[in-house]
Amino acid sequence: MQNEDVRLLVIECFFWVWVSYGFGVLLHELGHALGGQLLGGELYLLRIGRLLWLRSGGWMLWEKSTTTPGECLVLCRSCKGVLITAASGSVMNLAIGVLVLMRSVLLSNNTIRVSALCFGLVSVLLAGMNWNIGRRDEIGDGGIYRQVKQKPELAKKYIKEQQNGVFLLEFGLLEELLAE
Repeated sequence: MQNEDVRLLVIECFFWVWVSYGFGVLLHELGHALGGQLLGGELYLLRIGRLLWLRSGGWMLWEKSTTTPGECLVLCRSCKGVLITAASGSVMNLAIGVLVLMRSVLLSNNTIRVSALCFGLVSVLLAGMNWNIGRRDEIGDGGIYRQVKQKPELAKKYIKEQQNGVFLLEFGLLEELLAE
């Protein structure tokens, strides 16, 4: 392989990692939405980057920047709903990422193989990062899941936070909700 080929491959990989990150965030948030709705939860907000869907107003472009790449507000009414909603984003990333990685081995076109490998790896990494693998702090999806699994009474705390988020949305206080 010549230097020019290596440079082009590196540029191609950076491009596919960037695109894969966006799709990985989309899959993650859709996983939360689907997981919550399977157990009777109600979807109120879905945000990917600056693209925002509100139950009350449909799709819009959010002009403020936020620190998180995506966000999903599903109002659950049970401990099991909180557990499944917390876990389903990472489960979606992991399942799709592993399937794409397994399939990428069989691809013959190099460009498609590189894009599939990048997407599969990014998706699996997103699952691990959001599940807080190797971390002891209790933040993020994995932290919520572990806390509620150990102490089911904490589900009420998360349900209350979800209800507060819905309250803010219903009164047009979207900026306050997304600033948290």
